[in-house]
Amino acid sequence: MALTGLAYAGAMLIAAQGVAETPYQAGMDARTDGDFAAAAEYFRDEVDQQPENSDAWVQLGLSLIPLERYDEAAAAFRRALELAPDYQDARIGLARLAFYRGDYEEAKRLARQAGDRDDARALLAQIEAAEAANSANPWRADLTVGRSELTQDLPGWTEASAALGRRVSDRASVTGLVEYARRFSDEDVYLQARWDQRIRPRVAAYVALGGAPSADFRPELAALAGITFPLTGDAGDARGLYGVLSGSAARYQTGEVAGLTSGLRYVFTGDQARMGANLITLVDENNDTRHGFALNAEWQFAGPARLILGYADAPETSENVTIDVQSYTAGVRYDVNDRVGIQTYFIHEKRSAYDRSGVVLGTSWRF
Repeated sequence: MALTGLAYAGAMLIAAQGVAETPYQAGMDARTDGDFAAAAEYFRDEVDQQPENSDAWVQLGLSLIPLERYDEAAAAFRRALELAPDYQDARIGLARLAFYRGDYEEAKRLARQAGDRDDARALLAQIEAAEAANSANPWRADLTVGRSELTQDLPGWTEASAALGRRVSDRASVTGLVEYARRFSDEDVYLQARWDQRIRPRVAAYVALGGAPSADFRPELAALAGITFPLTGDAGDARGLYGVLSGSAARYQTGEVAGLTSGLRYVFTGDQARMGANLITLVDENNDTRHGFALNAEWQFAGPARLILGYADAPETSENVTIDVQSYTAGVRYDVNDRVGIQTYFIHEKRSAYDRSGVVLGTSWRF
């Protein structure tokens, strides 16, 4: 296993200079400094040297949780309980892991077994709050309408959509979507079903399947999937760097189109701001490979109001033909309360044949 923490190298240098410091002591220092990767290395060294040290096994588990290495953490806590069956810190560690994984019943069972102690009571309160939040307002509805004007004296575009979703568990939701679009003299209705799944506290994935019956310019059939996963940070904090991967495959009247998007997203403290960059690769209906990119940012500039900005220079399949499009997006999303939100977006696109400028209005509410 690679040693990633500067604290680890520093402690080895101290040891080489004749200062006696056990891996356990060095691990505690690294945990205090927030260097969980180095701490895990130290405690792994400690349990290798002292396999009967239940304290070291617990500290190893606690160091692995922020790294989201949950299986290893659970194994460490279970080993501590084998060595010391009444070691309640290990039981609380297992309870917290069950909570992170969404197994609230197991988390409550383990927390109650730990007895009447502050951390057990705090965890039980956290579980109850999560259960209450999951049971409240499980439905979500979204409505949008948009209008665009084109240059070259071309007729404008009209679009509208309605989505209805429901949280089916604390980790999963399902959504149905209907989109109407009128472009030039053609009209399409696109239908889609989507499943969202939270795999871990900061890992989320989705799959979707859709299509437009009697399609004129929308895909006849489309399949999409994606995942977001952390690259830095810990399980108890949304802040950090994330990787984003998504793929799609669609069948149009003119042929099949496949796309792959890979990118990075950074979430700032308290989710007050986000920044993202994506690379886009698309194989078009002529089997030609095209590339592009997209940039986006969000900023919570005033209470419940967020400014949203985006720029993309990427291929797009429009009217059954893939073309290169430059697009600029600016919008504001405002949360009226914890159930109702409204948003407005302004869009400008540059295409080879014409430019498009439009506005989209939307609202969402939970019930």
